Order: sequence, then structure tokens, then C-alpha cells
Amino acid sequence: MLEPITNRVALAGAIRDLQEKFSGAPDAARVGRRTRWNLLDRGIWADFWINKRDQKYWTEFGVGRGGDDDDRIVQINAPLVGSNPNLTGLIAKEGGERWLCHWGFLKAKPKSITNTMFDEVFDLDRERETVWFNGEKSRDFYRVACLDAPEFLDDLDDFVRACWRVREYWNERETGRRPRATKHSLFDRKLPRRYCVPPRDPLEVNSRHDAVVTALADQLYAMGCDPSDKRMLRRGPDLFFGSEESTVALFEIKTTVSPYSIYTAIGQLFFYSKLLNAPKMTVIVLPDYPSDTDTQVLRTLEIKVLRYDDDGNRVEFLDDVAELLDLIGRDR
Repeated sequence: MLEPITNRVALAGAIRDLQEKFSGAPDAARVGRRTRWNLLDRGIWADFWINKRDQKYWTEFGVGRGGDDDDRIVQINAPLVGSNPNLTGLIAKEGGERWLCHWGFLKAKPKSITNTMFDEVFDLDRERETVWFNGEKSRDFYRVACLDAPEFLDDLDDFVRACWRVREYWNERETGRRPRATKHSLFDRKLPRRYCVPPRDPLEVNSRHDAVVTALADQLYAMGCDPSDKRMLRRGPDLFFGSEESTVALFEIKTTVSPYSIYTAIGQLFFYSKLLNAPKMTVIVLPDYPSDTDTQVLRTLEIKVLRYDDDGNRVEFLDDVAELLDLIGRDR
């Protein structure tokens, strides 16, 4: 579980390490005497300064070279000491790792983007997680990137670009214009000049993922299986059982049946299958049937679908898990 880092020295150390991630990158270029660093190959930048009046670290990320307000995308600020649930950013810890987190609220013109608006368009496969402040007040944050991981800049890069897409989508809805093609050629290489996010159905965002993992694990335990969610190379999978050398079944859980969820699940199952020595069965766990096209592709790839229903209080599986396992000839 994520916990806010509150110690003054620990927060200062995290901000220092964050700056060094930028200043030490091979493509880093400093802007004048400011504490702004451009990563020229990536086309993103970060600006660091201390707001003594509000007692917080001001950490801002953007695209291109940071020349105007349109380049500013997202802020992940942290208090100088203690915790502040009113800030949109958070530096948290889990075990021995430090995480940059964001609340999913963007200041933008002509109007700011609320959490609900953000979640409707945000297209990375990440779930909000509840963080408690002093055991009294809680907020649901997205993990942005692990400060102690080698892939930190890659994950941060992905998040900044996803925020850019969210902002441009709502700007288009508000102004009627297409999302702009940023004028900076370095960033133009990363995104199409005409980038348009189509309208989507509203998404319900909650802690459904963890609830489904727990419910499925409980059911597998009851059937005599020994499921595991052991992480490999700092990654998933959600659940598997058998041994790493001889895996019986591998499960990837999604909370929507959107094309993005299906595509990422297929990729994750393929990746983890290589780590787990080709499991006998791979399963996507979904809240509904996927589209006919996606279903046909899943059949071709021999990936099974297990459906569930979550009413907010209880997770119920709509397909028979035992029958599913019988398909692989498991002697229960």
C-alpha cells in the first residue's frame, strides 16, 4: 500500500534524485540558469523550484522546449514536510521504493480538467489506488513512475504524453478545434500532427481490479489450487498457479472491455507466458464479453475469457471457473 513520504529530509532527497534523473540523462540540456532540463531525444522537460510561500516543491513537466503555456502539461508537487492531500501530486513509498503519484487533475485553459474528465479519457493501463493521509483523509492516485526503477523516465514519459492527450481531447470538446500539433519538431516525432481521441463511453473508476484478484484467488484456493501473484522483473502477472517452471494457468484481469484493455491483456499474457515457461492455459478476466472481432482474435490465440460481475460489494464470476479448469485436464 502506498504511504505519503512526510519526512523533510526524505522528501528533499526524493526531489534531488528526481532532478538527477533529468540532469544525468544523456540527452539532457539545461535551460539558462533555471532548474529546467530538456530531454532532447524524448521531447519532454521538467522544471524544479521551491515555492517557499506555499511550503511545497514545485515540479512541472511538459513537452517540447517549454517555451509557452501550451507546453506545460502536468504538475507533481510535494510539501516541503508532512503531507498535504490538497496537492495534485504525491511522493509516496511502498516497501523500499519511492513513487511519483498524481491525482488526475489538470489545470488547463479554457477550464481545468476534473478527475472525472481525466478518467474518461486517460488511456494508460493503470488503476487509481487509495492513499490515506494521517489515517483520516484519503484520495485515489495514479502511480506515475517508480523513482528507484531503471525505467523511471520511460514511465514518466508515458504519463506526460497521456496527460497531453487528455488535455487536448477536452480542449477540442471545449473549443471545437482539433488537438494542436505541437510546434516543436522534437516532440512532433513522438506524436502524429493530427492526433484525435474519439468520443468514449463514460468509464467507472474504482478499486475493482484488486477486488477481482482477491475473489478469483479465493475461488482457486477453494478448488485446491495454489494461486500466486509473485512479481517478475518488477512486473505482474495478476495471478497464476502451478510452478514457474510448469505453470498450469495464467490470468490477466481487466476492469473494462475496451480495445485498449484487450490489446494490453494479450501483450501481458504473451510476455508473462515467456517468463512462466508456456502455461497450459491463458485467461483474460473481463466484466463482459469483448467485441465479436476481439473474441475471434482471442479464439485464434487460444486465450480463454472468464467474465465477472462486480456490484460494488461483491464479485461474482459469470462463467464456471471449475469448468474452465477442466478444459486443461486438471485433476482437481
